[in-house]
Amino acid sequence: MTETREELVAHRLGRARETLADARLLAEQKRWASCVNRLYYACFYAVSALLLHRGLTSTKHTGIRSLFNRHFVKTGEISKELGKIYNDLFELRQESDYVDLVHFDKGQVLPWVEPAELFLERIEDLATADTPPEVATADDSNEKGTEEDSLIVSAETAKATEMKARGSSKG
Repeated sequence: MTETREELVAHRLGRARETLADARLLAEQKRWASCVNRLYYACFYAVSALLLHRGLTSTKHTGIRSLFNRHFVKTGEISKELGKIYNDLFELRQESDYVDLVHFDKGQVLPWVEPAELFLERIEDLATADTPPEVATADDSNEKGTEEDSLIVSAETAKATEMKARGSSKG
């Protein structure tokens, strides 16, 4: 079965909404690390839908993040505040999934739910626009970020590291 680009975009957006609903259920059950994971993935699926809508793709999470920052945050199509939500959730998910002895609590996780919902709404608006403003060439859609992408991500990594230090000490 061969899906059209629009079908794949719709599928990924549906998966994003479903994953956000899963995050809410996990929060109700006080499963904070899993909630962080689902919040990130909800945003990730939405961003991958938006990139596909614009003819961009990557096989790596860091590539998706870099393309998103370069083509949407830097251009102002997505506000820096909304872009920061995705980048911060990326860092929190990395901690949650790959760092031993990291624990999250209600106060650290619940404040991310509403921003993730707002993020999804904005991304969905862009990803369902009738005509993508521009489809990138193969050269534009490589996975490597620019130095500016690294600076944006580095600032957010510093904040996530600070949050990690506070969260790890809470046990």
